[in-house]
Amino acid sequence: MWQWITAQPTPPPAPPTGEYLEFRTLGAATNFPASNSYGDFGSLVLNPGDWDVTFIGDNQTNTATGLTSWIMGIGNTAGNSADGLLDGHTQSILLPPPTAASGHAAGCVAAVRRNVTVATTIFAKILAVYATGQPRFTGRISARRLI
Repeated sequence: MWQWITAQPTPPPAPPTGEYLEFRTLGAATNFPASNSYGDFGSLVLNPGDWDVTFIGDNQTNTATGLTSWIMGIGNTAGNSADGLLDGHTQSILLPPPTAASGHAAGCVAAVRRNVTVATTIFAKILAVYATGQPRFTGRISARRLI
């Protein structure tokens, strides 16, 4: 018996999906910057493509007093900058933990889509408003390439 086989074109290679990047602290908390100032918890360099970026963290009262709010977000610029932060999209404004020194409050900015055409650094931004002492933060910023 004869069987005719026709050649099928070879499909193009799939884009590099699934690449995963992460910056985190393992149990070691980082001090917040001065009250009401943005600081960088960490950063990632994203290569060209579409990425989902997530930032999750835990605010610890530590020795801080008068803690009224804290902010976490995924920003575009290093240092004391809110560039790229948008409430409810790339930034979360959260209520403080209990005033006890052992107080914790967690937050998350989940699955923010970033389309990158050239290698780009993104920053995990943190800010706390407090009177005295030193609140601390621990967490993770991660990114997964989609396309």
